Amino acid sequence: MKSKKQIFRDFERKAARKFETRALPDLIEQRNNLVEEMENIIKDAEKETRALTDDETSRFDEIKKEIDGIDRQEVCQVLNLAEQKKRIWNNVRRMRQNLKSS
Repeated sequence: MKSKKQIFRDFERKAARKFETRALPDLIEQRNNLVEEMENIIKDAEKETRALTDDETSRFDEIKKEIDGIDRQEVCQVLNLAEQKKRIWNNVRRMRQNLKSS
C-alpha cells in the first residue's frame, strides 16, 4: 500500500502533466501560416508597385477574420489553463495540509 507521501507525489506528477495543451501550438502554427500568407499578398503587390486586387483584398480580409478567431481561441485556452492550474494547486495545498495534520 502506498504511503500518503507517495500518493501526494504521484498526484503532483499527474497535476503537472495536466497543464500540457496540444491544441495551442497547433493554433499558433496555423496563425503564423495565415500571417505569412497576408505578408506574401502585400509583398507581391509591392513588388509589382500596384494596389491589391479585389481577390487579394477579399482574401486579406478573410485571413484577418481567421486570425481574430484563432486569437479568441488562444485566449480562452490560456484562461482555461489558468483556472485548471488554480484548482489543481488548491488541491495540492489541501493535500499538504492533510498530510501535515495526520
